[in-house]
Amino acid sequence: MAPVLEGIYREVASVRDEKRNLSAAKARVEQMHGEGMFAFARHIDREAREQFLAIMAGGDVAKAARDLDMRDSTLRSQLAKWPKRGKAYAALWEIVRWRKSIRGQAGMEFAKRVASGAE
Repeated sequence: MAPVLEGIYREVASVRDEKRNLSAAKARVEQMHGEGMFAFARHIDREAREQFLAIMAGGDVAKAARDLDMRDSTLRSQLAKWPKRGKAYAALWEIVRWRKSIRGQAGMEFAKRVASGAE
């Protein structure tokens, strides 16, 4: 019976830790929202947001193009126009360029610094 109780205890502890982590993440997102970190999203269109998120999720433009059912060259030509469309688009372009420059290296460390407010 002891192994069963130990298993239950581990599961309860795991759920408690997960809830604590989710609560901390929620609080950080709320803080970031309060600081206006997501305000730029009001200044970009839905297509650009989808493209940007596909690049971040896929890791590169070629994968994003496939995910979006677009030709790679079409997506790249649209991205090349972003810097001329205003500050919000230029910021997206810089993030895409940064993502390419690190090729996934140190990306998680940077994300942690952003989430902690260090960046």
